[in-house]
Amino acid sequence: MSVVWAVFGLGIVALASLLAAILLPLKGAGDLPQTAAAAAQRGPATELRRIGARPRPMLRPTGLDRLLSEARIGWSARTFLLVLLVLMLGFGVLTFALLRQPVLAGLVGGVLSALALWFYLARQRQAYVQGFAQQFLPALDIIVRGMRSGMPLIAALDVVKREVAGPVQIEFQRLLDDMSIGLSLPHSVERLAERVPLTEVQFFSIVIGVQSRTGGRLSEALENLAGTLRDRKHLELRIRTVSQEARTSAAIIAALPIFVTGGLFLFNPAYISVLFTQPTGLAVFGFCLLWMVIGSLVMKKMTEIHV
Repeated sequence: MSVVWAVFGLGIVALASLLAAILLPLKGAGDLPQTAAAAAQRGPATELRRIGARPRPMLRPTGLDRLLSEARIGWSARTFLLVLLVLMLGFGVLTFALLRQPVLAGLVGGVLSALALWFYLARQRQAYVQGFAQQFLPALDIIVRGMRSGMPLIAALDVVKREVAGPVQIEFQRLLDDMSIGLSLPHSVERLAERVPLTEVQFFSIVIGVQSRTGGRLSEALENLAGTLRDRKHLELRIRTVSQEARTSAAIIAALPIFVTGGLFLFNPAYISVLFTQPTGLAVFGFCLLWMVIGSLVMKKMTEIHV
């Protein structure tokens, strides 16, 4: 038994080391400072040399660092790997206690922990982006009304930063911080569009960039943009209402095998244990799991309608 646990522990440590070797080098070459005070300490010339005259993809956080930054949970890569190792140990011990197979326990622990963390980070990132999307249109209306009353664009952006809470306040603060260290307004808005992957923000960046090159009444262009985004929002809600039945059916079909397997394991474990104790059963279980994942992804794509 001690040999089995030693092999199991070495497998977990090896998998954790492999993930560390893969994920840690994904750290970006640099990133924009969170506040203007940090940039002021370095000096304008140093900061401009650091970020470049234009935002470049190589200076943005990539891979794991970018995902953690967009999830807004305050984790570093080291914290992520520590949580991953703890989850691997938990899932591995639970699987070993049920199946008594150290190799399978190590594989299941690694896969389940990685999937659980990825799902958590993706959900946090999606919640942040959706929160920004819900607040962006009211913030754009504030900018339009301020500019129509004679307020400069920078002052209108500052009003949004002070009056609108949540993700919009955070991102507009970073936008103003970008401008405070010497970046132009179009470049700062481009960086905003890179941080928040929304079509609405891309439109906002395009309008600001075109107006800065060609001139014209920016308030009128932003008002037309606000109207377009409002129409897109109404159409998206109508499509979501119409497709609700299909999405609910897809969710039920995807969850049904999981509940059936759990029920059989609870009421007749000898019948279902063949899938986990015999080589043929493990092969069948892996094949079915693969096709369940593929089928769920296909149904998800079929029920997604992009406006």
